[in-house]
Parts: sequence; C-alpha cells; structure tokens
Amino acid sequence: MTTFKRDRPMSGPAPGTTQGRLILVDTLALMYRIHYGYGSRARLTTADGQDTTIVYGMLDLIIKLLEIHPHPTHFAMVVDMAAKTWRHELYPSYKAQRPAPPEEFHDAGPVLERVFQLMDLPMLGIPGVEADDLIGTFSTRFLNAGGYVVIVSNDKDFFQLLQPGLQMLRPPNKDRPAPTFAGLTPFTPGDFETLHGLRPDQWADYLALVGDASDNLPGVKGIGEKGAKELLRNFDTLDNLLEKADEIPKKQHRTTLQSTAGRDAAALGKQLVTIQRDLDLPSARIDLNEMLLRAPAAEKQEELLQLFDQMDFKQHGPRLQRVWNGLPAS
Repeated sequence: MTTFKRDRPMSGPAPGTTQGRLILVDTLALMYRIHYGYGSRARLTTADGQDTTIVYGMLDLIIKLLEIHPHPTHFAMVVDMAAKTWRHELYPSYKAQRPAPPEEFHDAGPVLERVFQLMDLPMLGIPGVEADDLIGTFSTRFLNAGGYVVIVSNDKDFFQLLQPGLQMLRPPNKDRPAPTFAGLTPFTPGDFETLHGLRPDQWADYLALVGDASDNLPGVKGIGEKGAKELLRNFDTLDNLLEKADEIPKKQHRTTLQSTAGRDAAALGKQLVTIQRDLDLPSARIDLNEMLLRAPAAEKQEELLQLFDQMDFKQHGPRLQRVWNGLPAS
C-alpha cells in the first residue's frame, strides 16, 4: 500500500458522531477534471515554462475542503495505482476505451505527491485495487465507527454508497445547482432519489442493466435507462428481477432477461459495477487515525512554502497557514 505517513504515528480520538468527519478525495478523477476543464483557456505556467495547471487546481480544491466549517477531522487522498485490477481480469475490455494519461499528468504526479507529503495528507493506494474499492472500504469502516463521511468525486459509481452519514461533494455542471461548499455541490441520498427516482442501494443494479460508457460496460442489450428504472421500481432488486423474469410485463424485456445472454450480461455487470466495502487486506486495515488531520511540522511547512514560491503560487501559503492555525500540531 502506498501510504505516505507522518514522521511519527498519530494518536487521537476515535471517530465519533460529534467529532469524526472524514473527507475522501478521488484524486485521479479530479485531476482529470481539472486538466480537461481548462479547455482552450491559457494554462498556468511558471516563469521558466513549467505547466502547473493540475497542481494549482488540486491545491486550490484541497485547501477549500480544509477550509470547510466545521473542519474535517480526518482526510485522505485516495489514488489508483498503475496495475490492472480483478475487474480487468474478469472483463478484459474494462475501461479499455480510455486513452493513456496526458503528459501533464506525469509531470504533475510527483509534484503533488511531494506537496501532500509536506501537508501531512496521506495518499492511500494499493496496486491491483481500484480507488473506488478503497473509498468504499474506508468510508464503511468510518461510518461503522460512528463518523460522518464525505466523498469528493464526479464519479457516479459512488452513488451506490450514499446513505445517512455519507454524502458526496461533486464539481458543478449545467445539470447541478451552483456550488455551495469548496466550489462543489453537495449530493445527498435525498438528492439522488429526487434525481433518479431510485434508492442509492439500487444504483449498482441499474448500472448492471444499462451499462456504463465511462467504464466501457455495455449493460443488457435492449434495456435503456427508462426501462431499467421501471423494472427496478417494480421488482426492487436485480436478483429479484432475474428470479421472476417470467413475470416481467414488457415482452422484449421479459425475453431478454429470460435468455442466457441477457442474464449473464446482467450478472457480469453487477459484479463489475459493485464497489467493494470490505477489503480484507493488511494494508486496508490501517488505523483510521492515520488519516487524522494535523498541522505539519514547522520544517515541512517551510519546505512547502518554498515549493510554492518556485511555482509562483502566491495565495496558497497564507490560506494554508490559517488552516494550520486551527489544527492540532504534529
């Protein structure tokens, strides 16, 4: 596991309903959004031509999250590693349509890694394990310990995790209202139900039926978004739907889900889209207080401010100093 820990182990209160607030950041997804969000606008560069767009954008976002009141008590950057996962082994076409990361990612990655080390923000990643499954596992552990969780991502797969005590913060777009927290839009279980007419626990079943183009998953041929929602409202779960396929009113859907091909496609899709919440790996069983927020040591703060000067970042330092002043010291 890639866990960039502090200089010494942290101790602190166990997460609780009044004090445990964990923010989990889907790092790679947000880096992509920042990179491509600039479009044709001029990118940010240093005087010597170093592209700092992704680093600047990620820092700005992270500091805004740290500035939220009440402040988070726990925080982690969750990352995807380069290795293929069990999903690729099960379905070789999984995410096969995605292009290789742009050159700017290779330049920004090491810089961000060092920045987060100096900020004492752990980066959590396991080769062969998707960030989604790490987020699912750590959010479940934190909830079970009585804490509150916020997932920062634009990935719709996380809708299935929404529940009391867990919400998302999502980048705004034309379909979502203006941002209200850290330039992001809160998205709760109630928001999901209003938007989709389903419960969050039905989302994986829905994706299994309709597919997910972003992950190159085809779904069940002949079942679209409207049909999938109608089927789940009538039969509640995918398991129940397949068990009672002969009772499906619409002939096309009934024939499809009675067929071996249709049933296999639905079952495969459900496996692939379901986020794991109980990873049982030694590196996924770290103490939750490894994610406890603390102000970094003075020498780390100084090195970070020097790095900001090298990248011509003028605003991040003073903002971070204000955040650190409100945090326990390392």
